[in-house]
Formats: sequence, structure tokens, C-alpha cells
Amino acid sequence: MSFYNVTNPTTFAVLDLQNRQGTIQQSALIRADSKQIFTADTTLTAAQVVAGVLFVDTTAAARTITLPSAASLLALLNAGTYASSPISTNDIVFMTVVAYGSGANAVTVQTAGAATSTTVAGRTSEQVGIKFTNVTAGSEAMSVVN
Repeated sequence: MSFYNVTNPTTFAVLDLQNRQGTIQQSALIRADSKQIFTADTTLTAAQVVAGVLFVDTTAAARTITLPSAASLLALLNAGTYASSPISTNDIVFMTVVAYGSGANAVTVQTAGAATSTTVAGRTSEQVGIKFTNVTAGSEAMSVVN
């Protein structure tokens, strides 16, 4: 699971619950993991990015997951309860991508327009980071990092 700290937007913690490793040094969870299954190439909504683990079926072919715009993701992360601790430049939000299926096809996770991307090998999972490189209204930008 990935946790985003609202009090300090640059602080994250990752827990390995199966092996009981890792710690949460601060609280304020805004992400609750839930299972989402994708069987085709898709463009995610901001809500899907923060909703939880992405299971991508790569049995038939390699898949491409395109992230929403930086503006829409920032709008969701900076809304309501979380408005007092907005996302800053260089903050990173993590999501888990699981490439599952009988084949070794990979999943490409990319920003809109494929400016930056990363590949999750078939039959593996990976924490994919989304780094906000500009949070100025009207000039929002992000990149995919690992």
C-alpha cells in the first residue's frame, strides 16, 4: 500500500503487509487500496489513480495505461479536506500496477502524449511513481518515475 501524508505532502510510506515490513511515520491516509481490473488499453481518471491497485490482464497482448492530465489529478488531490496541504512541485504519488496473465506481455504506464513512461514486466507488480513537475495553475505537469 502507498500512503500519502496530508500534513507533509512530500512524506510517503510503503508497507509490505505480507512480510510485515515498513512503518508509517505519520498518519493522514487519503488512499484506500481497492482492486481495479483492466483487460484493454485505457486512460485512467484521477479517481482511478488514487483508488488503489491496478490489475492489468496481459494474457492476450501488451497493454498501455495512460494517466489522466496533471491538472485533473492535482484537482482531486488538492480538493476538499486536503486543500490545506496542497501538492507541491516534486511531490510523488505512488500507485501499484500488477501485470497478470498467462503470457509475458508487459504493461506500459505513460503520461498523456507519452512524454514519460515506465514498463511493468509481465507477471510482476511494481510501484509506479507520478512526480508533479509543475503545480502552477494552467501549467500543470507530471512525469512517471520509478
